Amino acid sequence: MTTHTNISDSHTAATIGVFDGLHLGHRHLVNTLTEHAHVRNLKPIVITFKQHPASVISGKNAPGKLISDNEKRQILHSWGVETVIFLDFDAQIAGLSSHQFIEYIRNNYGVKFLLVGFNNKFGSDRKSNISDYSLSGKMLGVEVIEASRFPIANVSSSIIRSLLLSGEVDKAAQLLGNFYTLHGTVVEGYHNGSKLGFPTANMCLSEQEMLLPANGVYAVQASVNGGSWMPAVCNIGYRPSVSPDGTVSTEVHILDYSGNIYNDPLSIRFVKKLRSESQFNSIQLLQQQLVRDCNNARIILNDNLNKYESN
Repeated sequence: MTTHTNISDSHTAATIGVFDGLHLGHRHLVNTLTEHAHVRNLKPIVITFKQHPASVISGKNAPGKLISDNEKRQILHSWGVETVIFLDFDAQIAGLSSHQFIEYIRNNYGVKFLLVGFNNKFGSDRKSNISDYSLSGKMLGVEVIEASRFPIANVSSSIIRSLLLSGEVDKAAQLLGNFYTLHGTVVEGYHNGSKLGFPTANMCLSEQEMLLPANGVYAVQASVNGGSWMPAVCNIGYRPSVSPDGTVSTEVHILDYSGNIYNDPLSIRFVKKLRSESQFNSIQLLQQQLVRDCNNARIILNDNLNKYESN
């Protein structure tokens, strides 16, 4: 078992989960946690995992990530969480029963209060319910309660993944409470966009495990080097009209922007899908469509200019 930072000298209130995407349901849970922590004069912490538990339990590939670890930590801190613990979900952690896991987080992280998400189950037994968790907690000196159900029933990371894989990035944003965001670096491409009059930044993701939305053309907002968000168009796909080499690329054309941004950090926020990826019979037809894409993106992005800015 990996050795973890010991904060047992602090009395803490904790909740546990993957917290992938940090959607509205997660925010409800964390808000509840911080309220209980304040009343009990405890330090609010979140215990999450470096690996998706499903990949360890089932041996299958983990589902695509909806948020980077660094961004997860930053957002949880902004929500009032003082410490975010990233556990190695190894075989030994996976083998702990719910009782043993509560004992483990009590001993290692000073947990005195544990908030369990609605219908969330943990521990190798996984047959436990809130009554079982509460009984174990009483034996171990940990108060355990279940969080209330979030008013919007159909909010989950799996639903958000499904929406993104269908290209419904706007519906995914409604459940996330924010635009779905990818981070990466601009790398050398084929320069086909420049030849067409629409220079694009070829994006290499910072974390390859991040989920890519469905192939297609999207209205997005782009930020270079952490600067302000600018209107842009993003194409995810195989570039069938210009470079059909069988690889999926993420290319971003920033509207009304010029400059060399090779090797610069690039972030994009997905606002709405414009169309599916298509193959055009001529370069002229492709250029005409790109003009339409840019015009449509301007309209959509203008309508969504301040959406989610307060979140």
